[in-house]
Amino acid sequence: WPARISGNGPKRRRLPPDAEAGTTWHARLEDMLPQVDFLSLHCPATPKTAGLLNAARLALLPRGAVLVNAARGALVDEPALLAAIESGHLAGAGLDCFGTEPGGNPAFVAHEQIVTMPHVGSATVATRDAMGALALDNLDAFFRGETPPNLL
Repeated sequence: WPARISGNGPKRRRLPPDAEAGTTWHARLEDMLPQVDFLSLHCPATPKTAGLLNAARLALLPRGAVLVNAARGALVDEPALLAAIESGHLAGAGLDCFGTEPGGNPAFVAHEQIVTMPHVGSATVATRDAMGALALDNLDAFFRGETPPNLL
């Protein structure tokens, strides 16, 4: 998993040399993990990213590192995360998403080092306005006798 560390976030493809100022490129996730004290996940859940942070990769993080997952629960092996917290290898975790939603893993709330919140990463005014507009579009289509565009 190629990544780079910068104020602009990780990228899957390396930038041109003139755009890399102030960044460090890591061609493999395993090469980057030992270098970070805080790891914040913001990638999609795909077959390639499922279980992205397993026990072996969590162990590569420096002792005392903090994991933040604001992406998808499927990215993190939850039993491995709990083991890393309980062993003291990770100092903490901030989780906005879980393998099981809604509700999350009840084992997380037993740990003071784990901060959980409902999956509200999309809770911006613009996103909520767009969600409301989609709901109205669905209602308009329904009352016109059409199939709603966002029917599950």
